[in-house]
Amino acid sequence: MKRENVVFKKRYLFIALFIALIAGISFGYAELKTTLSINGDAKISRVGWNVHFKNLAITNGSYLNPDATTSEPGNTAVIDTTDDTKITFNVTLKEPGQFFEFGFDIANDGTLVALLDDLRENGDDVSSLAYVTYSVTGMPAEGSTLAPGSANYQHVVIRVEFPFDINAEDLPGADFTFSKSYELDYVQNQ
Repeated sequence: MKRENVVFKKRYLFIALFIALIAGISFGYAELKTTLSINGDAKISRVGWNVHFKNLAITNGSYLNPDATTSEPGNTAVIDTTDDTKITFNVTLKEPGQFFEFGFDIANDGTLVALLDDLRENGDDVSSLAYVTYSVTGMPAEGSTLAPGSANYQHVVIRVEFPFDINAEDLPGADFTFSKSYELDYVQNQ
């Protein structure tokens, strides 16, 4: 009977120590979690994250007919409605001098400085084609930052064209079609 009392006492002692340990950790965590000391003035304002593409503007045309601003079938540029940091475009060119150009802004309408973590480019590669000029101006580089506010928009212009002075033998056999998308992943700048 004496041995049972010793085992019984050890079991209660272990349970009591375990409860004391949990209580100590809980009180310590609560103390650390609720302590806030501010010396001087402090202002806490609303914080928001809102980096996206906006202000999409499309230009179609031809050097041969500068007034040709009607959209060619198949020429589209669209900001993704489910992910507004992704833009997709499709181009169809038929004759020398034709071009498709569009511009958009990368906006940081939030309150935090954004850092471009990843720039993904998917779709057709035309950089090696002799009969197409493809240019992207204003696209930010990975690692660049974008400050919040309307004055800090990053304007990007993408242009695909058949040069005016191209030789007929340099043209592809059929209409030139091209599809591509850009997707930007921004994170909070630390």
